[in-house]
Amino acid sequence: MNGPATSERSNRVNAMNDLPIFPLGMPLFAGGVLPLQIFEARYLDMVSECSRHDKPFGVCMITRGGEAGKAAEHAQVGTLATIRDFDQTEAGLLYIRTLGSERFRILRRWIQDNGLIRAEVLVLDDRDDLAQSTLESSFAPLAALLKQLHGQLKQQHPEAFEKVLEKPLRYTEPAWVTNRLIELLQVSNLQKQQWLELSAGHRQHAVHSFLEEQQAV
Repeated sequence: MNGPATSERSNRVNAMNDLPIFPLGMPLFAGGVLPLQIFEARYLDMVSECSRHDKPFGVCMITRGGEAGKAAEHAQVGTLATIRDFDQTEAGLLYIRTLGSERFRILRRWIQDNGLIRAEVLVLDDRDDLAQSTLESSFAPLAALLKQLHGQLKQQHPEAFEKVLEKPLRYTEPAWVTNRLIELLQVSNLQKQQWLELSAGHRQHAVHSFLEEQQAV
């Protein structure tokens, strides 16, 4: 059992030292499903590399520029994305379905000749110094609201509900609940990025405070 585990850990460490970056117009959160349509050569190469070596790539929200063409400027805090499945059309378009995992902070970045951004990153620790009572008191209203919103989505758009959520649904896990709520909230992507940059507990507290102000919880 030691062999495969050691190999997997080695791949992950190498990825952190030389992580491909996919700039996107919105942030990705841990546990979030991100479908992407890939057509640029640099990102087709990225998908091939990540699939071949079983490693993630990084998703960072664009701060200046666009998703296609010249390498964009982006936020320094992003989220690792793991490819779960993919499908290639006859026209050469590649559709992939990814899942967000840990947050990271970029320490150094560079751009390859083909325009692909790569970076050395530090995976961020989500441990918090918030009082447990604070986290527990804010969690129940968030979980109840998420269940309500998911119920509405499932009733109105059952196919979409199945596509945008990774099973199993984890309504007892505070970080998962907070992240799924943020995905549904009608706020700017800049606000979502600001929440992403908080540790899990502080993010939960901030979202609860925001929803209290909106009288949603």
